[in-house]
Amino acid sequence: MQAAPVLLSAANKLLNAVVNVASYRPRIMQDTIKLSAQTQVSHSRIEERLQAAYQAFRNRLNLATADKFFLNAAQYLQALTQEGEGSVVLQMRKGLNFTVRRNIWDAESVREVFVERSSFNRLHLGSKPTVLEVGGYIGGFSIYAIKAFRAAKVVTYEASADNYRLLSQNIVNNTMEHRITPVHASVDSLETILNAHELKQVDLLKVDASRDQLDWLVDAPLQLLKQVKRIVLSLPSEGEQAIAPVLKHLTGAGYTLRQEGGAVHASL
Repeated sequence: MQAAPVLLSAANKLLNAVVNVASYRPRIMQDTIKLSAQTQVSHSRIEERLQAAYQAFRNRLNLATADKFFLNAAQYLQALTQEGEGSVVLQMRKGLNFTVRRNIWDAESVREVFVERSSFNRLHLGSKPTVLEVGGYIGGFSIYAIKAFRAAKVVTYEASADNYRLLSQNIVNNTMEHRITPVHASVDSLETILNAHELKQVDLLKVDASRDQLDWLVDAPLQLLKQVKRIVLSLPSEGEQAIAPVLKHLTGAGYTLRQEGGAVHASL
């Protein structure tokens, strides 16, 4: 067991080095993680302490990251990691406010759009684009489209009544009623959408729907698709093969396809 103290000492140095690297937020990470070396320590005990120390570090790092984006970082992390009753308003430092349920998924949707470096950051849609979204959930992307793309108009469809209620609330929270049009309905025809909202051109169509909710896209006439310059289609959990008919139809319409992260990007 002579190797145990040596291994534990090395673990201490590694953990302290990691903490030092993350010390850009000393107010949050000021307490250094230490493991006390003992002469006789089992390897399993070393592993337990390493895991506990690493989790403590991750928690502090998560709080440091959250604090960069949210005024109420602790509430955001709680909504992101713990289920509970009721809702909470996440207050972002950029001035945005999102009402989310304590179901983890709502906070996760905000994190994916505003905290992670999304592939949407690399989209160039031109000046004052028109954005159409199918599967608006609670409004994260629609609001992002206004802020990041300076979209002149966003139309977002959401079939779930509960999601639609929060979608509408978040549009009001951020005073974007004049630029975002929420629709509580399923989509059955691209032509119906374009005509209903008098959309002559769509610069970005974002689709987040299951395979059985994509028939309208498979059935869309090729000539009509030419009015949609770019499509971002979220991949289902089954992978790309599950939406093969959709991708085949888009290729036939002249779109160039590429996969990035968990989505397929199609552009004319």
